[in-house]
Amino acid sequence: ADLSADEIAAALGTINYEVTCMVGRRVPRVYLGG
Repeated sequence: ADLSADEIAAALGTINYEVTCMVGRRVPRVYLGG
């Protein structure tokens, strides 16, 4: 099941930006562009 940051944020009672900041440090990050 795919969940958007907005859907997770609504379930947690917060905003989507907070959800994206909660991602743990073990998850690899890929930066594109720049």
